Amino acid sequence: MQARVDQAGKPVILPQKLAQGGEGAVFTVEGRPDVVAKLYSSAPAPEKIAKLEAMTGAATAGLTERTAWPLEVLRRPGRGVDGFLMRRIVNAHPAFTLTGPALRKRTFPDRDWGFLIGAARSASSAFDAVHSAGHVIGDVNPNNIVFNADGDAFLIDCDSFQFTEGGHTWTCPVGVTEFQPPELQGQADFSRIIRTPDHDRFGLAVLIFELLFLGKHPFAGRGASPQTGDAIRDYAYVYGRHWPYERPPLTLPPGAVPPALLTLFERAFSREGTGRRPAALEWTRVLAQMNLDLTSCSVSPLHRYWMQAPGCPWCEIEKSLRQPLFGEAPRREVVRKRRVPAGLQIGEEPRPAEQKMTVLWEHFRTILPAGAPPIPPALPPLPTPSPGGVEAGKVRQLSRYATIVVFGLALAVTHMVFDAGLLTDGAIFLLACLAYYRTGSRADRDAMAVLRKCKKDYAQFLAGLNATDAGEFNNYSENLTNLHQKWLEVSEEEEALLRECVKQARETGLRRFLSNQRLEVATIPGIAQDEKPPITGAGFRTAADITSQKLNQNPGLEVVTQKRLLTWRESCERRFVFEVSHVPPDQISAIAKDYTRRQRAIQSAFEMELAEFKIAKAVIVENREDAMQNIRIAGNCLQAARSEAKARRLV
Repeated sequence: MQARVDQAGKPVILPQKLAQGGEGAVFTVEGRPDVVAKLYSSAPAPEKIAKLEAMTGAATAGLTERTAWPLEVLRRPGRGVDGFLMRRIVNAHPAFTLTGPALRKRTFPDRDWGFLIGAARSASSAFDAVHSAGHVIGDVNPNNIVFNADGDAFLIDCDSFQFTEGGHTWTCPVGVTEFQPPELQGQADFSRIIRTPDHDRFGLAVLIFELLFLGKHPFAGRGASPQTGDAIRDYAYVYGRHWPYERPPLTLPPGAVPPALLTLFERAFSREGTGRRPAALEWTRVLAQMNLDLTSCSVSPLHRYWMQAPGCPWCEIEKSLRQPLFGEAPRREVVRKRRVPAGLQIGEEPRPAEQKMTVLWEHFRTILPAGAPPIPPALPPLPTPSPGGVEAGKVRQLSRYATIVVFGLALAVTHMVFDAGLLTDGAIFLLACLAYYRTGSRADRDAMAVLRKCKKDYAQFLAGLNATDAGEFNNYSENLTNLHQKWLEVSEEEEALLRECVKQARETGLRRFLSNQRLEVATIPGIAQDEKPPITGAGFRTAADITSQKLNQNPGLEVVTQKRLLTWRESCERRFVFEVSHVPPDQISAIAKDYTRRQRAIQSAFEMELAEFKIAKAVIVENREDAMQNIRIAGNCLQAARSEAKARRLV
């Protein structure tokens, strides 16, 4: 058990060690299950302490949602800072457990390619949270990015990020070769380098590539240097469209992913893309649409692929590998078979229409709900105002001081020379107020106008984000669910009709069979031959005539005789053998024809609704991303306008 004090001097009890690393250890925090404490093995340097204290002051909702950002520094009682509190991220695994098929099948055994696409999109959102706050990750690598069972990405080891506050930048001293861009390859000391978001974007692109291409590195292939760092420095992107390199065998072909995604990879990994690599939000948009455009393989339930691909690429790769790429789930048919009596000739099974409808339904189920609008990003810190604004503020302040002095002198003169009264004093005070709060120069008026406009724009964009609710999306989802339920009901009705056909055919066959069992020639235990004429005379000539109702209507027959007749009929029924092939084919054909007509109508409506559903989801995603981007831009403008107005002493 460890004990520390927080920034307010309150004791913090750390009862249990959760993990041990090279830099220090992570502990639970008593009474706070949502956070953990990181304690350094050796006392951090003053520069590191200053960085931690600055980072805790810069924590925002956007950062804490996606990262294990330092929240509060911890001190050993009587000594200095030696740790900090951060968000606790539970049941999460490093990125390398997702990129490689072997580890992924053990860690996430039931996850498919759609899950990996969603994970890549979530990682992009995490990068965007850091970059939007004005910081740089620096050491992008698969150990510092973790994913939970839902595919949500979180960034850890945030105390090593490159962080800027108050004009001072604390650099990130480390970097992994495989995730550093060409311009930083061969660097021996990263602590001397100020990195940019564009450097991070290269690492993000590598991570996304490894997630989607199942662990393959974009710069590892035939013709490229065997040393990954050298291949990156040479811009040897082996999957590129215009490069003399060859991708490794048994990898996802370029035609299996959308052209928009390939374009982003080209920009990220080419020489021409340096300095303008795709931002995190660009990846988010393309990956979101890509996840909407997946379809399910008819052979394996864990094979999902881009619907415009020529076929399931995973089946082709697995044929050569002779082992599954996605878990160990047994192959199955993804169609619902009809539950009908055995032996009934119902035609092709499964029927193509049923197979297509089931695939459509499986595709619908893979589309994640839109959910509530995201939480808007926090406003950035106030930027540095313009030199002109600072100078104008100084002049305004001096002018106000002068106004106060002149006001005092005016009051003194009027009282000493003119013996002024309250009315004169009030007039002088009013003039002084007007001078103190005067509108100022044209530049000051423009600055206030800009501030008012920025406030209005920011409020409008916030309202626009809240307006991107999922109402229409949810309506489509409900309609699709109802259509699928109708489809199932029609199938169940067909099954019920087929069972009724069999039942009626059996009853007809049984009646015919019993009608051929003549009482006068049958051997019935307990009924002699000379006792039969009165029975046949009463209308009981065959086994079909013998029913409890008819026997009760003939009181002339003894009860014992009635029981013996019923027993004989039952023995005849047991000898009856029914063949389902005797069901009239025209009846089956009529039921199947009606079923097909109704199912096709539902399937057609489902396909149209599904297309609208996907468009609605894409529109919501795009609108929200646009709204978030607009909010960030408007927030930056608002803070810039506030800084300028504050510098000019206008607010």
